[in-house]
Amino acid sequence: MFFFLIKNISGFISHSKMNPWFFKNNLYRYGVWFAVIIIIFILGIMIGQVSNNQKNDSKDHNKLLELGDTKKVTSTILALDSYGNGVAAKLVTEIRKGNGLVLVNVNDILADVNAQYSARLAKIVTENLTGLKLDNTDVIFNILTDASIVGGQSAGGVMALSLLSLVTNNTINNSVMATGAIDSNGTFVSVDGVLEKSKAAKKEGGKMVLVPIGNSGDVSEYNKIRKCGEIDVKKFVGIDFDGKEYCETIFEERKINIGRELNIDVVEVSNIQEAEKYYFI
Repeated sequence: MFFFLIKNISGFISHSKMNPWFFKNNLYRYGVWFAVIIIIFILGIMIGQVSNNQKNDSKDHNKLLELGDTKKVTSTILALDSYGNGVAAKLVTEIRKGNGLVLVNVNDILADVNAQYSARLAKIVTENLTGLKLDNTDVIFNILTDASIVGGQSAGGVMALSLLSLVTNNTINNSVMATGAIDSNGTFVSVDGVLEKSKAAKKEGGKMVLVPIGNSGDVSEYNKIRKCGEIDVKKFVGIDFDGKEYCETIFEERKINIGRELNIDVVEVSNIQEAEKYYFI
């Protein structure tokens, strides 16, 4: 068809030179044909681009699992147990060929609904940052800890970073740990218990803790103090209890700078992109 149109257009130009009347009366008909061929040409380019993008996506997916059907990485999540103490748990993130499932597998602990929600957010953020859809990949987050319960969304950031490390083939710096929930845009959200979690990170060998913006400053620690002494209560109640010892329990506040107190770097990051600079080697 392309050569047919070229032939006709060439003939049109040739006749037009010899006969101006022919040019005037046939301009519209040949103009329509010329517009059609331009449209077909543009559509061909667009279809070719879509086809190439689909091939690239397929290549990207195959490359994701080129080392086998399963890839794993181990990282550390910082959380609070049911008593408010900081705990460092192992997070084994695994991807394998599948149907796009996101699973949280827990070893002898109870993971609340927020942990499940964080896992799904981690997948969404990873897809958005890499442009790679994980529809044919199952993602499994295995939490290994002795704590009786791990709750909240504070593991969301680490889940996203761990999944990113598998997808982008980046190596995790094990001396860097993180805590903080994330939203669907990969922005870190304020978190509780930074002091307790930093203590757990220090005990685990961490040298740096990544926290959301506004969570690295001074915090208050309350020490329980029991004070006792002789009190003359006669003047208060009219009864002589001289020589008796009375005790009271008070909670004394102490301001702490987490980094200086624990000799660990506490670095604020606003989103996953900033965290990657510290978290990966």
